[in-house]
Amino acid sequence: MAFVLGTMQNAPAAQIPKKVLHYFSMVDQTYSNAETYEAVVNLSIELALGERESKSTLSTRLTWKKPNMILAHNASGTSGTVMVSNGKKYVKYVPNVNEYIISPPPANLQDSEPMQSGVLGQLGGLTNITISDKPSDNLKENLVKASLKSESETIRGIACAHIQLVKNLRNKEVVIDLFVEKNTGRITRMIFDNKALLPPGDNQGKHMFTLVEEHDNVKINSALPPDVFEFSAPRGAIKVDNFSFQKKIKKLP
Repeated sequence: MAFVLGTMQNAPAAQIPKKVLHYFSMVDQTYSNAETYEAVVNLSIELALGERESKSTLSTRLTWKKPNMILAHNASGTSGTVMVSNGKKYVKYVPNVNEYIISPPPANLQDSEPMQSGVLGQLGGLTNITISDKPSDNLKENLVKASLKSESETIRGIACAHIQLVKNLRNKEVVIDLFVEKNTGRITRMIFDNKALLPPGDNQGKHMFTLVEEHDNVKINSALPPDVFEFSAPRGAIKVDNFSFQKKIKKLP
């Protein structure tokens, strides 16, 4: 499932309050020098258009090491797809069919499948920020308005600043709320209100498209076990060129 919401359009440079710039600077200091990163990425998506409504959640354990080593797998205790690159090869393993594919490694973390597939959130979101050389550039991109809503928010017992960004996406204004830890500069939560991007719907029902991305158990620049990015095929697993379910899809008329 992917949450890339279209190509961003250029917007006039927004005036950014000094307090917001201060927190942007803290975010840069926190992530721009990160060489390794570990976190549990929690996503929740709520979509409603007229009488149609859906909610979903996804929890992924993420580990990466620059420039192109990455591991992403289900963190909720159920078997899910494993995606791992050790810098020399990339492996994608699907437990439901007990099959795996080996392909060349990504050129960099930005180009890796976990980042591009949407399994770790929306491009331009928190996961993407963690791998940026200058995260504030991501935050400023296509910015229409920035404001500091509060400096006294508490997220899981940690004092946070609440910053609201309005961005121009596909010539529509979307709202992003981010919560920055005041002592560390880490972004602990991002909330995307994307309802402006929805097609016109039944005015009698809800009109909502909200994505919340949170990172728990974050570790930055911690020493990683030497085998963390190595894949060992489970018993009975079969190496394939294409997953069996992909072959079935191709046969459909």
